[in-house]
Amino acid sequence: MTYTILFLVGLGLTSVAMAFTVVSGRKGHRRTHLIRAISTVVLLVVSVVFAFLMQAYERKLPAREMGIHRIFSMTVAWVVPFVVITGILLWRNPRWRRLHQICVGVLLIGTVGALVTGIWVLSLSEPL
Repeated sequence: MTYTILFLVGLGLTSVAMAFTVVSGRKGHRRTHLIRAISTVVLLVVSVVFAFLMQAYERKLPAREMGIHRIFSMTVAWVVPFVVITGILLWRNPRWRRLHQICVGVLLIGTVGALVTGIWVLSLSEPL
């Protein structure tokens, strides 16, 4: 049960950190946004690690539903580098703003999808 609790705490912290990151980005607070973005990615990685540990040692997750969840979670994993790259490019040149915003939008949609389907999968899981 420890990994499950740590996963849920990490998930909650990641969601809050992402919201704060988006707000600081929208307000144009670059340094704060950068620090929050790095923190959000670290929290996301920690949450994923706890999710794997939870699956390995504590919970049996339903395969079909995990397949649906995996679509969203892999979208997030693939989009993060594009958000980072366009963010770095935007730091130097404002013409990258629109592409960065599009990447962030895809990231947010994927994150909400991963969050909803992840909670769904967890609610259907069984203890090992």
